[in-house]
Amino acid sequence: MARAVGDMAWAKAEASVQRNYSMSAQIQCERKTYYDHLEATQKGSMGVTDGLEWFLACLLRCLLGAEQTLAAVLMKARYWRHWAGKPMNQRQIKLLNKILDRLDSKPYPIF
Repeated sequence: MARAVGDMAWAKAEASVQRNYSMSAQIQCERKTYYDHLEATQKGSMGVTDGLEWFLACLLRCLLGAEQTLAAVLMKARYWRHWAGKPMNQRQIKLLNKILDRLDSKPYPIF
């Protein structure tokens, strides 16, 4: 419940219609560590420093992942915009999309 409220508060604070990352999805990917931190906080001195440090590091990983995803999408869009006039059949398009999807999301100088 706290994650949902946190996501809602974050969305409101950003004052943006779009959000290109999901902290809840990142926490879901790291749920074992997340639950370990929650348990340690509940059984320990109730200090929040360690949990907050983990949360902020998790947020950074979330944002870096979103940045990589966005870079991959933009790279693929640039590629298809460049080759838009080239006639290709469906098999060629499907193969090229599979290749583009497997490339690292680092920006490549394709053209």
